[in-house]
Amino acid sequence: MFLLHSVRNWLTLLFLLLIAVASTASWLWVVPPLKDRLITQKLQDLATNSPLVFNAVKPAIGRTEDGTFTIDQDAASASSYAVDQRIGARIAFFSPGDLKQIADSRFGQVLRARDFVMLRQTAQSGKATVGKVRSGGVDYAAVAVPIVPVDPKTHEELGLAAIGLIVAPLGDVYSAVALVERQILLATGLALGVTLVTGFVASLLIARRLKRIERGAEAIAGGDFKVTLKVRVRDEIGQLAASFNAMGLRLRQAFTAIEQEKRSAETMLDTLNEGIIGMTADGRVLMHNPAAAQFLGRRLVVGASADAAFPEEVARMWSDIGGGGSEAPVVFELRGRTLEALGSPVGADTDLASVVVLRDVTQQERLERARREFVANASHEFKTPLFSLSGFLELLDEDDANGEERREYLGLMKDQVERLQTLSHRLLDLSQVDAGAVRLEPRSVNLVTLAESVSAEFQARAAERHLVISITAATHETTALCDEGRMAQVLRALLDNAIKFTGRGGQIAVTVSREEDCVTLDIADTGAGISPAELPRIFDRFYRGSPSQGSKVGTGLGLSIARDLMHLMGGSIDASSRPGRGSRFTLTLPAERGEVTAGHAAS
Repeated sequence: MFLLHSVRNWLTLLFLLLIAVASTASWLWVVPPLKDRLITQKLQDLATNSPLVFNAVKPAIGRTEDGTFTIDQDAASASSYAVDQRIGARIAFFSPGDLKQIADSRFGQVLRARDFVMLRQTAQSGKATVGKVRSGGVDYAAVAVPIVPVDPKTHEELGLAAIGLIVAPLGDVYSAVALVERQILLATGLALGVTLVTGFVASLLIARRLKRIERGAEAIAGGDFKVTLKVRVRDEIGQLAASFNAMGLRLRQAFTAIEQEKRSAETMLDTLNEGIIGMTADGRVLMHNPAAAQFLGRRLVVGASADAAFPEEVARMWSDIGGGGSEAPVVFELRGRTLEALGSPVGADTDLASVVVLRDVTQQERLERARREFVANASHEFKTPLFSLSGFLELLDEDDANGEERREYLGLMKDQVERLQTLSHRLLDLSQVDAGAVRLEPRSVNLVTLAESVSAEFQARAAERHLVISITAATHETTALCDEGRMAQVLRALLDNAIKFTGRGGQIAVTVSREEDCVTLDIADTGAGISPAELPRIFDRFYRGSPSQGSKVGTGLGLSIARDLMHLMGGSIDASSRPGRGSRFTLTLPAERGEVTAGHAAS
């Protein structure tokens, strides 16, 4: 059966089988009909020569007085011998009654009459009978001929005198048929030999071509999509090879596209800020990105269970998702950070059954807490001046208030109104920044002139606290591209903070400088400074610092709005501080080219 595992052997055996079938068909078509035709021809020849037998035995027939026919045995044998030599067949005569042999053209073994059924048939019918018989282990073609003398005068038949039997062995027929059989067998053997050689060579060539296709298929199965088969003959196998090449090209293109998509997906997953963990249906980690391991603070192992990979809250959430539960996110604390986990079933017939997404919501949580604090503080900020205004209005409504008291009340009311205006303006600015509705009119602005103008607004407050505001610039014409009104708003917020957090007798230095294609404006004070823990958060919305710094008087929006406005104008704002020695805020803006160089200093 191992031989049948090869196409080459299959084809060779097929060729041999075809030749064997064709040879068998040829033998069946030629040999048996030829044998029958030769025997039939032999019988016809004997029947044709049967009159010679009658003529040969006629002189040897006699008749007794009672009318019984007699045959001279010697004369009949002698005359039939001559016919025997002529036609090559043995001639014997039998009496019609008891079928006893009375003469024979050949001396030897007596023919057994019972073997030749045609003698009895002729004796009964009086007609010649032919047939094939076997007697003494030899096959014969035999013809029984009735010997019926005729009256020479009346030409009437005188009756059955004897039965002549012409027999010829069929050995020559069998020899001829055997010769034909040998020729056919010889031709068959020769054809089988030639077919074996040519079929083996042809099948070898076909098998080699198919083997090349098989090796190409194995190469593609192994991932080598560059394999190409040479097509030399445009037959069916050549067409198969061409189709194989086209298939390989399409597979190469498809796998290239898949690899590109895979690399893109992996790159996207690796660069995502969110942690992505793919889970199987039985709760095993299938894949994850680096952010997931960073969030969880542990090494995620593919194949690990949900209980081993996740904190208890996340594992419970995934269990609900795996069991068809809700997809509500879970917020939990881990390693000093607030994380949010959201699970979602995939619902496809793949190994990936669900996805768990981890997000760092620490900043959002801080912002939300600050927002709640701001709402409470803003409510308080609004309530306090409104309550004061209400009280002053009641006092002014009294008739006994003198002019001096009324002026004092009006001054205090003015302060409260300004406080309400400041708060409302900052809330309006915040809403515009969030909505993207801040309108800027960038143009060339002389930052030195702008700094002098804004500083002049705070000179009265600075004088009350015995503070000195100084402005220094390498050139008076240091200009930058910005919105003048918004830039003045940023400076006001920074100077307001500087005055607020600088003790009596302190200094506030404003420095304007040019550095290649940008302009830098520094505002440094000699106040209490900002602690390292609070410095990263001073630009967060609603953040007002620790109570020890006396920062609760503000809204926590000034620096946040200043940062957003600087970004909108294409600039930046940075802060540095040394606790107990003051703070420095650095503003950077794109420079306007072509300034006039001139020294300037103001205070």
